[in-house]
Amino acid sequence: MKINRVEVLPYNSITESLKALAEQKLKIGFDENVCNQGLFQAFSASEPKHFDALIEHIKAVKNPTEMAGMRSANIKSCASLI
Repeated sequence: MKINRVEVLPYNSITESLKALAEQKLKIGFDENVCNQGLFQAFSASEPKHFDALIEHIKAVKNPTEMAGMRSANIKSCASLI
């Protein structure tokens, strides 16, 4: 997870961590459909950017192995139609 600069922290430290990021004026993205008011207030000083379905967009990015698997499946599917 370090490659993607992801750090897992204890659940109880999320508010303090978001406040620290906001104080550094880092860009913070959020999905208003899943973000609660307490968390939003913790990082609202950083002028956060709203993203719709943020997690779905991240999951949609495929790595080379996944892309190769999809290509292989598509080729096999097309061959079976002929």
